[in-house]
Amino acid sequence: MEFRYTTKPGPVIVSERILKAMSSQPISHRSNEMRALYKNVTGGLRRLLYLDDRHLAFAITASGSGFYDLIATNLIAKGESALVVEIGAFGEKFSEALEAYHDFGFTVKRERLEWGTACTREQLESALERHKPDILCLTHIETSTGVQNPLEKLSEAVREYREKKELLWCVDSVSAMGGVELRPSELKADLVFASSQKCLGIPPGIAVGCASREALKKAEKISRRGHYFSLPDIVKLMEKLQTPSTPAVNLMNALNAQLKHILDEETLEKRFSRHKRLAGTTREWAKKHKNLAMLNTTHPAHTVSCIRHDETLDRECFKKKLMEKGIDADMGYRKLAERIPNFRIAHMGDLTEKNHREILRTYSESM
Repeated sequence: MEFRYTTKPGPVIVSERILKAMSSQPISHRSNEMRALYKNVTGGLRRLLYLDDRHLAFAITASGSGFYDLIATNLIAKGESALVVEIGAFGEKFSEALEAYHDFGFTVKRERLEWGTACTREQLESALERHKPDILCLTHIETSTGVQNPLEKLSEAVREYREKKELLWCVDSVSAMGGVELRPSELKADLVFASSQKCLGIPPGIAVGCASREALKKAEKISRRGHYFSLPDIVKLMEKLQTPSTPAVNLMNALNAQLKHILDEETLEKRFSRHKRLAGTTREWAKKHKNLAMLNTTHPAHTVSCIRHDETLDRECFKKKLMEKGIDADMGYRKLAERIPNFRIAHMGDLTEKNHREILRTYSESM
């Protein structure tokens, strides 16, 4: 069934402009055309993330979750420990992915915070002091709960900890990058990653990120990096404007076209402002309904809203009505919805304010 809209937090509905950019015949991944394409993509990512010379940007063919494996195999040495701050399902997945490498001789320490809350600077300071990790991992926007971690505040705790001990800091920005202003060089984050099917607004299949030179130096010292996700190999080929393996060329075309649109047509300032307005409109809409309330009111995400509801809402009937009206609706992340009845409304990618108002109007009519 084809829907007019989706409120699920990815894959988002992509524009005809992007579909057209993907429609050409694939080019050779070792051609001059591909080198020019990859140069544009990595240059666009640098502008998107406001990177300086301390960071390298790259794009690979993978799910964003592939970066979990890259971190485990490239950035955590034998005998070290990784601290994962969990504020929802994707923080848990981060921990579980690293724990899958238990034979590699490192320890994963899990700081479990209440779902629906953000991590505060004080909580992070306490966790760092207690666990004394070598690497810190956390989510930027927790997709399952619609909560946005305050990275600027958390970076202050990281800076203070680094005065006593070396630390690499990795950020899962899958539901933020391309929709929220993000400056890894200023934050001094060592690895920040995302995937293509959410705020960037193209089909799934491309993982994008940036790595600090400190992260690269550490990866070069680790011998069991594996093959596909070897960060030094990715960077080595990137500097030649190539990728180690054959990339999804047509998705790279889509990413290139979208980065040009974001940077040169919409502009970063207007794109981030639009996402903030979409989020604000959603919160105001929720306030107008007595049976609804935002799950988090202090750190709500700019790209996806998690809205709790009372028992007066018939979930199955609600979802059916929305589907009949052309909306592929999200009814909350399962593990959270089992405890707190909720639904999520994603407002990311190229969603216009006009279309978003139509979605909210349809939600109201269907309740």
